[in-house]
Amino acid sequence: MLATDAFLLEHRKHWFVREVIGQLRRTFARLDVSSRSLFALAGTDSCFVGSLLELALASDRIYMLNQDAASGGPVLILSEANFGLFPAVHGRSRIEARFYGDAELIAKARAAVGARLECPSAQSLGLVTSGPDALDWDDEIRIALEERSALSPDALTGLEANLRFGPGETLENAGIRPLVGMAELDFHPAQRRG
Repeated sequence: MLATDAFLLEHRKHWFVREVIGQLRRTFARLDVSSRSLFALAGTDSCFVGSLLELALASDRIYMLNQDAASGGPVLILSEANFGLFPAVHGRSRIEARFYGDAELIAKARAAVGARLECPSAQSLGLVTSGPDALDWDDEIRIALEERSALSPDALTGLEANLRFGPGETLENAGIRPLVGMAELDFHPAQRRG
């Protein structure tokens, strides 16, 4: 995957590679504006490397199994593609949005490009939401999913997508940022479910 990312970066001026990058960017952007909660689960046999890591970065939460890579635990690997090759709909990279534009955190993440990040390292960089160990993995994931599904759909309409945008409205996201609370202002409670 890292070799593919390097190839895309090296040949991004070629018309076909430009089209491939554009298709990937648009696919990831569809996830950015989804009003559904997205969880990325980095368990055994996961592959969140380079441009595939963008899938996890587009999610609201990233759960990573806290297990040594030598015994089958997952690793995350950042590539230069994670720093702007596939910008989100607001024009910034997902790393930049995840860290709310904090230059120090972005610099720490960029310094880890190419390194195999196991759970403790990924958590210290702020790339992972939670890192349960193998004993707690199934229960933690089950509780997280039940917790989210137990919430009222009316109470969280559009909030998930707002978390992916980070602070500040830009010209790029002005028309697509979800309008929070609009349902409560316009419709009678009985009509909101329709």
